[in-house]
Amino acid sequence: MSSSASSLQDTAVGRVSTEESRRGEESESKASTADSMSQAADKPGTARTPKPRKRLFVLKGTFIDMLGFDVPWVDYDDASVVQVSASMLKRRSVSFTMKDLEEKRRIAWGITQIARSGKATEKVLFTSGGRGRCFTLRPPNRSDIPLQWTHIGGGAIPNDLADVLCTKMTAEGLLDHFNHVMGTNLSLDMPGLSYFLDEIRHTSHDFGVAYGKVRAWWDDPGLWNPYPLVNLWKGKREVEHLEWELDKIRRECADAFSIGRSDIPPRRVWDLYSNRVLPYGTACTRRSSQRDLPDHLWTVSHSWVVAEARESVWTPINGNQWPVPIPCATTLEHVRIELLNMGAEYVWLDVLCLRQKGRDEDEAVRIEEWKVDVPTIGYVYRGTRAGRQYRPCATYFNGLGLPLEMAPHALASDRHWLNRVWTLQETLKSFIPCGLTGLPPPADGSMTTLFLRHAALLRQISNGGEGMLMQELQRRSCISELDRIAGLAYIVNCPMLPVYRPGADVEGAWQQLLKHASGTWRMDVMCTHPADAPFALFPSWNAYLSVGPAFRLSTSGRGLELINGESRSSEEPVRYRHWSKVLGPCKVIGKTAARDGVQLRLEVRLDPDKSAKAHTLTARGAHGVLLEGIDYQLAIINDLFLPILRCSIASQSATTLRDDFALGVVVEVVGERETSEPRVREVEAIKWAVLEFDRKELNDFRPSPLQRNPLIEGNTQITYVAEEEALRRTSYKERYLEAFRVMIERKDTLIVSE
Repeated sequence: MSSSASSLQDTAVGRVSTEESRRGEESESKASTADSMSQAADKPGTARTPKPRKRLFVLKGTFIDMLGFDVPWVDYDDASVVQVSASMLKRRSVSFTMKDLEEKRRIAWGITQIARSGKATEKVLFTSGGRGRCFTLRPPNRSDIPLQWTHIGGGAIPNDLADVLCTKMTAEGLLDHFNHVMGTNLSLDMPGLSYFLDEIRHTSHDFGVAYGKVRAWWDDPGLWNPYPLVNLWKGKREVEHLEWELDKIRRECADAFSIGRSDIPPRRVWDLYSNRVLPYGTACTRRSSQRDLPDHLWTVSHSWVVAEARESVWTPINGNQWPVPIPCATTLEHVRIELLNMGAEYVWLDVLCLRQKGRDEDEAVRIEEWKVDVPTIGYVYRGTRAGRQYRPCATYFNGLGLPLEMAPHALASDRHWLNRVWTLQETLKSFIPCGLTGLPPPADGSMTTLFLRHAALLRQISNGGEGMLMQELQRRSCISELDRIAGLAYIVNCPMLPVYRPGADVEGAWQQLLKHASGTWRMDVMCTHPADAPFALFPSWNAYLSVGPAFRLSTSGRGLELINGESRSSEEPVRYRHWSKVLGPCKVIGKTAARDGVQLRLEVRLDPDKSAKAHTLTARGAHGVLLEGIDYQLAIINDLFLPILRCSIASQSATTLRDDFALGVVVEVVGERETSEPRVREVEAIKWAVLEFDRKELNDFRPSPLQRNPLIEGNTQITYVAEEEALRRTSYKERYLEAFRVMIERKDTLIVSE
């Protein structure tokens, strides 16, 4: 900064120092309550939202400053003056730290206010450096978003140049364009260059595609060596080989129902410099590992506006492969200019990079691509590798390319970003707010409320709060319940993913998700959610959403395993199993009403011999059907004598952790097989109910060293038979069905019938 600019900054700081001092006490108060306010955002309506604060923004290297409004997503910090500049905002970086992203958010916020005030020209605000010729990009009309007004810099070519057809150019003409755009002076005298250019020209529709294919390698510093053409050919072949490998992975990892891996890169990326959608491999240069998502690949998150407010546009950006749905109030050029001004180079945007509905003859291709591409969207946004930094996510809260709007009806709309199912997996710490208008935030603090809710959601995600995330998933809107199931697959971190099949049966999709989830999560669902079909292990999808669990579990070990992994690739009924300590036989000998449900007394014998000593165990009902006088077995779902479970009572407002009780699954054994291993047995069983026990009572069954009981010490592999098979093999079919019918009519979750 020049001495005069430095002097101006000092004067500006002095000018606001009195005001800052006057607000000091208020600011300290805000700082001390920031955490509580942010935490209270988890409970809408309970926090007092602070009014917008002021902040001095100084345009670096100039005499321009402005006392504007501070960013609404930071509770409080000590900085009184923020220096902003276009070069700082548009700084290209291979990777970003969280500090880098916080600075980028604040600079964007400050520049939009300065631009709105008219204190600086667009040339001053939106000019950045870059190799080669400097181009000026402007959208067809001026929007309310300053960062969409213009972009001035090198590398990003205008549409009229990108649209020049390669069939109308010779190799010499193509080289002239490359030299002109990228500031080089190569000539056709270089051996082999003419052949290389002819191949690029013949395999590219227009100059935009050709430029996008070669610019990362043409501009690479390693190119300027005695063998520059070697680098160009090497880069081209590496991209082609990577695309071949990825196509093979996509074909081989998926069948009709399953995707064998979730870390699959996207098929396409949007190159903002060439303004063309290109194969993913073009973004993978020597500056990034081709086995991981490149750090310079940004993502764009947005909510889709209603059908009446959007249009489908055919565009050369994606080679006119499908019409691109976009809000009527904006254009792709507006979005491109804003992202360029933010510093993006390659981005993934669903409407451009994920095949949309278009021509009838292309529909089969779209369906096939969606099987893999839709379930793996979460990886595109959140894909990580060891030691990586953060990839920015440009976030439009009110629709792609639209202004950030804080009106109450916008926040309450089921189309708002905070209210859509798909955007849950796009909620990232690395977000960059887009659509900033530079207008003063609403005095009611609604903008701060928006970002407090966003911060609260980030905490839930980082803390692994699955229960709270499930409530968030239930609250949000979607077009199809299949989208909600796909969103749940992200929340529970499925090691394998079910394919996305538009129009599939919702219940079938739910069963497929259960097959692909982890055993621990399946155990959680079985034990904590009441089933709504006879002898079912799991609830239906509607029951899972409408009847929340009475508690949450955090189990360890293998959980509820799928016996045959190949059964994931079919819709046939499957069997699940788990290892357990088993007590029994046991039977219900009494029940009494309790404040929080039914309290049961169970008679448990540690030997099948009826003359053996009986123990009494008190249980609090959870869910299922029980008949008095029938001999059952009681399976404790993990080790009996270690700390059994860490459970939590879940409510809409809070989650209270508990570790003083355990769960047992009451089963009817319908088959048994001896094994060669000592103290190990395998049984086939029918699930009847899940009960809650005091852990201390269960510990009373611990045998002394002199009274070892193989039935307690040994492990039992329990295999649950499917519902239809259970109805055939149970000895109490009629009594069970009648009791189950009564329970459903009463809208209860547990019944004990005489």
